[in-house]
Amino acid sequence: MLGNYRSTFNTLLGVICCIGIFVLPSNAQSLPVNSPVQELRSLALKQESTAHWDKALRTWLQVIALDRNNLEAKEHVQVNLRYLLQTRRQEDPEYRKAIMKLTRAEVFGLYRELLDKLADYYIDADKVTPGRLFDQGMNEFLHALSNSKFVSQYTPSATTVELERFRTQARQAWLGRTPKTADDAVGMLDEVCSAARRFLGLKVANAVVFEFICGASNSLDMFSAYEHHPVEEAKPLDLTVIANQIDDELAVIQIKEFNKHTPNQLREALDTLVGMQGIEGLVIDLRGNPGGSLQAAAKCAERFLTTGLIVSTNGRVPDFNDSITANDPGAIIQLPIVILVDGKTASAAEVFAFALRDHKRAHIVGTTTYGKGTVQGTIRLPALGKNAFSPSIRMTIARLASPHGTSFHGTGLTPDVIETNTQRQSEIAIQAVREMVQSKSMNLMPMGP
Repeated sequence: MLGNYRSTFNTLLGVICCIGIFVLPSNAQSLPVNSPVQELRSLALKQESTAHWDKALRTWLQVIALDRNNLEAKEHVQVNLRYLLQTRRQEDPEYRKAIMKLTRAEVFGLYRELLDKLADYYIDADKVTPGRLFDQGMNEFLHALSNSKFVSQYTPSATTVELERFRTQARQAWLGRTPKTADDAVGMLDEVCSAARRFLGLKVANAVVFEFICGASNSLDMFSAYEHHPVEEAKPLDLTVIANQIDDELAVIQIKEFNKHTPNQLREALDTLVGMQGIEGLVIDLRGNPGGSLQAAAKCAERFLTTGLIVSTNGRVPDFNDSITANDPGAIIQLPIVILVDGKTASAAEVFAFALRDHKRAHIVGTTTYGKGTVQGTIRLPALGKNAFSPSIRMTIARLASPHGTSFHGTGLTPDVIETNTQRQSEIAIQAVREMVQSKSMNLMPMGP
């Protein structure tokens, strides 16, 4: 079902975000032959050779969990995700039914509109040239010709030999050419569809055009993708803030994610801990926090900052260039704070941590954070068909920068104190806050005669 295709992308994206991967150029690692990473790599390549994209994807994710800087694994994750999404949509009868209802003019118009939207809004202009987008679409289509569902549905009369011959000739005929404009790309796509009709018995162009659409969209980065229907957002957690008072002086606040509930929940926790219980030091635990709402994270950071920049966004379109600043005269500015982070601390959670550290309001303990420093937006495409659906493209439209101007996408935040053991992280954070409280008390003691 179409819902299953959408949920596949969201579920896999969630799994990927938990580890923190970024698509970088291939660069195979030199590893001991019998190392766990090498064994997993061999397993993943074997799974790819049998087209088990879901298993291969998860195995490559295990490689990255052990070796965060493994560039080969990051590249393979991107490829496996594309192939898995392709497999899912070919298995989805509702997807096939929906695209086949459209006219030739509608599907070619959608491809043209997609090229324009990507060229206008995507953050990296070099990735959305007509030539690159056409090549990625061609690669997607040629790979679809090895998918049994695609072949049986759209080119059932083509033999294995004919399919292989077409793939070889298509690479020679079109991948060596570079369309300079979107109109050129549409014209070349028309040529591809005509050739597929002549040599493979393709009945209608719709399925081929949609492979070009998905190839262009899903090749940009891990967070950009074509969406055939509006994607249902995950239900936000009701309880995102958990407070635990350690003793009369210290407390720990865990923030699980940032959503519409988080600012009020944080305010209530602080009112109780600081206002009523009189704690003097705070540990904020962001480990495992995948981010969430940028606005919610900024509001939470503002509780500890009276003024100053919290985060800025930088895109190619002026509307995507913005900044969020603190303006809270009642902010808690004297409370010593240590923030706990790890490799699963991402996006809006990184914004919160960077804001407090750049303004010297907190020290950071743990391991390097995820490094998702980009903003995605959903750009609607024209509604199509008699039973009109609303396709869209979810794309990266801006990069985030900390108050000091640090762009952290792909690099993350490096803690002031690096510690890999989770128990030791908590111990170090609590001890550090306790020393900060004691130091503050010593500074406030009256001087002797």
